[in-house]
Amino acid sequence: MLDLLEYLVFFIIGFIGIFYILFYVFKREKAKVKLTSKLFVISILITIPTIFFEKIVLSYGRFPEMINSLYQAFVIGFIEEFIKRYILISFTYKSHKQGRYLGLGYAIIIASGFATGENICYFFGYRSYDLELLRVTLSSSGHLCFAIILGILITIARHARRGFTKQYYFVMSLVVPIILHSIFDYIILLNIYRLLPVYLVFVVIIYLVFFKKYKLYITYLMI
Repeated sequence: MLDLLEYLVFFIIGFIGIFYILFYVFKREKAKVKLTSKLFVISILITIPTIFFEKIVLSYGRFPEMINSLYQAFVIGFIEEFIKRYILISFTYKSHKQGRYLGLGYAIIIASGFATGENICYFFGYRSYDLELLRVTLSSSGHLCFAIILGILITIARHARRGFTKQYYFVMSLVVPIILHSIFDYIILLNIYRLLPVYLVFVVIIYLVFFKKYKLYITYLMI
């Protein structure tokens, strides 16, 4: 039963990205269909070099168990969030000219593709560190959580008019997901699952704080 639930989560995560693409297909927005399809496919393909790069960096970690887990968590969190954000900025942020920037939706599509690529690699035995199926499922779900934060912050940065505010949220769109991802991976690596509810509350508080700003900027300060 547990395995069935885990495979169901895998399917849902992959379908989220496809759903966004189909949404624009039905709206007949060819440009958006092309862009979202590109984001989804690139995010799947980029997981392979990402995993191999993680393996190389992690091979230099020779520390006691707790410190080594912290090192692994930070390396994986930094690399994966940096790459997902780089895709988002390269293909959407820089090319956006006017109107509402759909950073949140784009970030979710990228996370869905990246998680799908990771799951495919898992089934073929390629991953940067050993994880049970349950832990991989949690990790895949985590990608979507971090994507929401990334999407919210990068959207605020795009629509902010003041230079300092724009730069602040632009930087935070990298820093906050890395911190959240690293803490999450550290909990998973050490099997401290009882801390996940506390972590979840912490993440929800961050969501609420930034989401208020997000609504303000897309409602009143949109360029």
